[in-house]
This record gives sequence, structure tokens and C-alpha cells, in this order.
Amino acid sequence: MKSKGFTLIEILITVAIVGILAAIALPSYSAYVKKSKATAAATDLVTLSLVLENAFQKTLVYPVYATDTTIPASPAARTDPVATDFRAWAPSQGAAFSYSIITPTIITSTSISYTLTATGLGQMTGCTLTLTNSNVRTAGSASACGLSSW
Repeated sequence: MKSKGFTLIEILITVAIVGILAAIALPSYSAYVKKSKATAAATDLVTLSLVLENAFQKTLVYPVYATDTTIPASPAARTDPVATDFRAWAPSQGAAFSYSIITPTIITSTSISYTLTATGLGQMTGCTLTLTNSNVRTAGSASACGLSSW
């Protein structure tokens, strides 16, 4: 007699194989997502750096902002000085990172500088990326960012 369909054992083996594959793939996927968000945040910092360098070329000083000016993620909510000065720049990873800019409040010939920081939120908590005007780049915890350097 010919039987049609699958036996319970065949279905259980298939479910077990799918479970094993998912257990292997899911952590790898999560690490990939973290790394891609951190890379996008790094790109945001470089882009903002280019905007500031462009302003420097025009005026020979970087714009001066209050200490640790935080840049809101939502374009509609952006009334920060950076949005006022540079409307074209907006963070692509605003939901995963909080961006801030630190400039000296008193400009002298030796203190023309800035520090840009992207601090992780939610799943990216613990990830901090920093970029200075002299192109010094630092990444916080490698496990939190998925990056060892950038």
C-alpha cells in the first residue's frame, strides 16, 4: 500500500534542522544589523564634518555652538543651530544614534576645533563614535558597535 504525505518523524526532523539553522543565522544577522547602523552613523559624522569644513573654508573659523549641542533625530523637530546653519545635513541613523557637536565657546587662533559624537540608543546602547576636526576617529566598545575601528 502506497501512503501519501509526510510522517511525523520527517516533519520533526525538518523542524529541528530549521531550528538549528535559525539559531546559527540569527546572531550573525543581529551583528550585521549593528555593524551596518554603526557604519551609517560613522558616515553621518563624516558628512557633518565635511559640512563644517566647508563652513571653515568660507569663514576661516568653525561655527561656535553651545557646549555639547545635541542634534534632534526628527527633521521636523530640528531647531538646533546645526539645522539652522546647515539645512541640507540630516542624520540617516537618527533613531539609532544621538548626535552631538562640541566646539570651543571662545575662538582663538589655537582653539579652532570641533568634536562630533554619535551615541547609540536602544539596541546600539554602548556604541559611541567620535570624530574630531583633525580626523581622529574613535569607536567605543567594539562589541556594542560591531566595529573595531572606522
